[in-house]
Amino acid sequence: MPGKNTIKKLYEGGYYHVYNRGVAKQNIFCARNDYIVFLKEYLLPIDHADRKELLGINPRRRSVTLFSEVELLSFCLMPNHFHLYVKNISKDGLTRFMKALSTNYAMYFNFQYKRVGPLFQGIYKAIEVRDPNYYTWITRYIHRNPYSIIARDQPLWS
Repeated sequence: MPGKNTIKKLYEGGYYHVYNRGVAKQNIFCARNDYIVFLKEYLLPIDHADRKELLGINPRRRSVTLFSEVELLSFCLMPNHFHLYVKNISKDGLTRFMKALSTNYAMYFNFQYKRVGPLFQGIYKAIEVRDPNYYTWITRYIHRNPYSIIARDQPLWS
């Protein structure tokens, strides 16, 4: 039986709450630079010239840009998981974007920390957001998620 929210029927113009976490709930961000790489290299559109400034990050990654197919509306990066709220502009845009994001970041992370194997706990999960009340709830949830860690006095990075 497939896991909850793993089989996705994606629609052009649809809104989705996308999330995933580290395998065995392990951290996927171990240092401040990991957050920066995830943001600058994979989530936010950047100029090719900016890549050289990413603390020695290899600029050959992300040869195909997918920002015309997925619009990032909000996000939250936590030590062992992430949440994205996106608009799927083209029918297969979210699938291709998440495949590129997951694969490329896992390659970076495994190289950076001299490890092998999967980084994420299975395929990403996605929930279609249709109800305006759920839109409000998920946006608030994503933005308030880091406060649960701060309230427990756990650092976001070391």
